[in-house]
Order: sequence, then structure tokens, then C-alpha cells
Amino acid sequence: MIWSVIFCLIVCLLVLLFILLRFQVHINYRINFTDTHRIKITVLLFKVRWWSHTFYLPILTDFLEDEDAAFPSKSPVAWRESLPLLRKIKVENLKWETGIGIGEAHFTGILTGFIWAGKEMAVHALTNYFKAVQHPVMKVQPNYHGEGFYSKFDCKLILSFRTYRKLKLELQKLN
Repeated sequence: MIWSVIFCLIVCLLVLLFILLRFQVHINYRINFTDTHRIKITVLLFKVRWWSHTFYLPILTDFLEDEDAAFPSKSPVAWRESLPLLRKIKVENLKWETGIGIGEAHFTGILTGFIWAGKEMAVHALTNYFKAVQHPVMKVQPNYHGEGFYSKFDCKLILSFRTYRKLKLELQKLN
């Protein structure tokens, strides 16, 4: 009898610990001038890798003319209900580096300014919806003498299993 009580207490503590723990999701996104897209997602718990997968995205040659075929699920999103959940996700180590060169220096400079402004707006929107722990590191590297493009995006998301389950339920409502 005493062993069953001890076993139940240990199981309850482990379940409680599992629910209250925070885990980390590392997201790495790479795009090169050769139009190869790669997303690597790694899930860590206690700084131990539990799951890691690299997704290679197909190259998009043309934009789709039929918008309904591109986005088949057009159910309305209740963003106001999801915002409190997003504020519980911490974003750490946000690093975003972009390199651009189009051959002519003056056009490269103008395009660099547009890219910098777009990145600033995107990071500002990200920090409005998520809880940013550190100031993001962003870099735009112009190449005034050559042509090319690359972008590297790395960040770490920290969330609890409870928040993950709630977000998963919200996303399942959309489909």
C-alpha cells in the first residue's frame, strides 16, 4: 500500500514537472542566391536535444494565379484570443543577417536601406507580439561590386508545455 502511494506521488510530481517546464525551440532559416531554402528546427529540454529536423523547401518558380489554390483554408482567425498566448513565448538570441548586391553601387545602397527598414518593421512587430528578452542583432551587408543575395535568421523560442498545448488547440481550430 505504501509503495503505491509513493509511486502515485512520484508520477504526480513528474507530470507536474513536465507541465511546468519550459522548453526551447531553435529556428534556423537560410536562403541563398541559388534559391535554396532550408529551415532547421531543434527542440531542447534541459539543454538536451530531443528532436531536430531540417526542412528543404521547394523552389517557387512562378506565383500562383489562383489564390484559392494557394491558401485553401480561409477561416477567420481570432487573433485577439491568441495574443495573450503569444506574449508567454520568449524570444532569445534573435540574429538576422542579410547580404545583398545587384551590381550597381547606387541601386545596392537604396535596396540596402529598404531591406534595413523592412527588417526593423518585422522585428518591431515580432517584439510587440512576443516577449523579447534581449535586443535583436541585425545586419545588412551590402556588396557594392558584385551580385548576390543571402539571408540567415536564427532565434530561440522558449515556451512551456501548457502554452504549447493551448497554441496547438488554437491552430487546430483554423483547419
